[in-house]
Amino acid sequence: MFHNEDKNSCTIYLYGYIEDTSRQDENVDPRVYEMRYFKEMSIPEGLALIKNFYDNATLPVIDESWERQYKNTTPPREYVLTCDNDIFYLNQYEYPNQMIKDALEGVANGKYNIIEVRPSSIDEQCISYYIERAKGKNLRIRLYATVDEDNEYGFERESCNLTSINYWIQESITSNKLPDLSDWNEIKKK
Repeated sequence: MFHNEDKNSCTIYLYGYIEDTSRQDENVDPRVYEMRYFKEMSIPEGLALIKNFYDNATLPVIDESWERQYKNTTPPREYVLTCDNDIFYLNQYEYPNQMIKDALEGVANGKYNIIEVRPSSIDEQCISYYIERAKGKNLRIRLYATVDEDNEYGFERESCNLTSINYWIQESITSNKLPDLSDWNEIKKK
């Protein structure tokens, strides 16, 4: 819920995924869209909707008064988490975000020497992270962005902020967006 102080109203956002079933070919994975519905309403209506959701575990009726917005119009790419030599296909696990967070903590406390978060196939545009211990409490983060087969860019920086590192990785996985690279050093250009 987002409170609009100037209007004394609120906007309720619902996030989820929808599968495009228009393609009936069973040999092709269905296209998955990340979507969000949102609707502006009075604050009492918004609070009642949230209360009903938590009390009864039911979603509100989505009708034409809700606006729809699509994001990520391509199926989620399969990402791999590698901790030293152990490989985990993140799409096969129930809590992949927690696995990445635990792996980052593992590098920070010396349990792992290096972790990688990268697509299982690096044949298209993609973002990959390689993280290892640096001096002190810092971690060295290397990011490689492949634009196409002829253009790959590399960036590097050190940070001890696991929350920021995790955020960069999650944002790259879910929306294929690069973090703000203004304070990163470019290390490779192909």
